[in-house]
Parts: sequence; C-alpha cells; structure tokens
Amino acid sequence: MAGDTSRTGSRSSAGYTSRTQDAGDRTLLVTGQLLWMAVTLALLFVLELLSARLYFIVSFIGLLCNRVLFAPRGTTGQWWQVVNAITWLCFAVLSYIIYLRVMAAPS
Repeated sequence: MAGDTSRTGSRSSAGYTSRTQDAGDRTLLVTGQLLWMAVTLALLFVLELLSARLYFIVSFIGLLCNRVLFAPRGTTGQWWQVVNAITWLCFAVLSYIIYLRVMAAPS
C-alpha cells in the first residue's frame, strides 16, 4: 500500500502540478470572458434590457472577475500586460459613461 501511494503521489505531482500549480492560463481567461459575454448578451436580450452601455458594464465586471480568478501567481507574461492595458482602457470608458450619466442628470 505504501508503494502504491508513493507511486500515485509522484505520478500526480509530476504530471499535474505544472498545469494546476499556476491558475494564470490565458486560454482560461479568454474562454471565461467569452462565455461571460455570451451569457450576458443572451440574458440582456431575453430580458429586453440590451443596450451598448449596459452590455459593456456587465462585460467589464466579468473581466474584473476573470482577472481575479485567473491571475498568474508567479511571473507574469506579456499576455498579462495586455490584459492590464485592456482593463485600464475599460476603466477609462467606464469613467466616460459615468461622466455622460452625471451630465445628463437634471440639476
């Protein structure tokens, strides 16, 4: 039994830790974001609430959630710098949407 456990332990540590040790996989991030945006689009359409602003805001919330879930733990690659740039760009667009909303509010 002890020999089986050590073999299983070494097999699982050799075969699986390289993939599961770091959650920062760009394919998981992109897949998660695409799934979030597709479900968001479908739900907003079904609920008859579809607008570009609302879709952007809910998609941006999904991006922020996916960043937390799939952030790399160790060294970050260039793909993570691209994700950071996209996130800051989305913050700028969100700020502009809030600005338009405040300016449209009656005084």
